[in-house]
Amino acid sequence: MTTTVLSVEQGDKSAALVTPTLLKGLFNSSLYKFVHVSVPNTDKSDAGRIPAQIISDAAKGTAGKKILLGNSTGCSYLAKGIRDGAFDGYSDDELEFWFLANPERRYGGWCNVPAPMTSVLGSMAWNIAPFGGVGIPADTPWRIADFAQRYDVCADAATAKDPGIWYRLYAGSVGVALHLNYFTVSPDDPVVKRYREGNTEYMLHSPHIDAGFEQFYTRPAFV
Repeated sequence: MTTTVLSVEQGDKSAALVTPTLLKGLFNSSLYKFVHVSVPNTDKSDAGRIPAQIISDAAKGTAGKKILLGNSTGCSYLAKGIRDGAFDGYSDDELEFWFLANPERRYGGWCNVPAPMTSVLGSMAWNIAPFGGVGIPADTPWRIADFAQRYDVCADAATAKDPGIWYRLYAGSVGVALHLNYFTVSPDDPVVKRYREGNTEYMLHSPHIDAGFEQFYTRPAFV
């Protein structure tokens, strides 16, 4: 039976042309049907309520097994829906979630760490998802996969408020480039580290570990 992947990304419909190639095309096979769920941009989102309702309606209108896949800000819309009970009533064999480059990631999501000095970021918005809270409740009944690249500034932000680390990650474009590329990495890559908490599996793509960066991070025991 085909599983429908409802892919949520902020922005216009052009994203639908590239989302099936995320994660090296993990969901781009005959086993899956890819459907792009178009939601308004953040500044038009009514604090996330409109996108969450659009996603909820898409799930209700889709028969069979569903995967809700969020990329970047799309993760915040999914998290908003979970917090507000938009997906209550679905069993764990009807629905699962995939979060990529998640700004609300419990460990490293930039909505959960101290904001760096404004002199480093300038006018860049810090908390991009003030949608009535941050993060995913720990007691959700569904399988949740939360996949991030190590040093992605949005999903794997440094936990120490130090201007040096933020300058290296932002001004050097290291973390920004990682955040924009979830096409050439996959959960099946041997460099992925994992940490499970309840029904959530946190995955960290870790081809390179920089000791200079690591001193600014506090992580659980990824293995």
